[in-house]
Amino acid sequence: MTLKYLADYGATVVNLESSQHPDLLRTSAPFKDNLPEIDNSGYFAYLAGNKYSVTLDLNQPKGFEIAKNSLHGRILWQTATVPASWKTGDYLMLK
Repeated sequence: MTLKYLADYGATVVNLESSQHPDLLRTSAPFKDNLPEIDNSGYFAYLAGNKYSVTLDLNQPKGFEIAKNSLHGRILWQTATVPASWKTGDYLMLK
């Protein structure tokens, strides 16, 4: 909810997802036309309003580099599992 409020009041919020592990809200009911598909969650649609969304593979060097360069000096709000590469200390590079 906090990120929705920030986005609603003008903050630039980017939802970073993995293709292997999409945002869990995407699997939450209710679903449009009662079809439980990845882009049909009404709950996700409500909470993701005013946000940008990007999919990166953070276990790949290029994906990690894009994330690192994009997040420099910004707030990182973790809502998903930390990629394996971050557990080796690369995560600290984002701070």
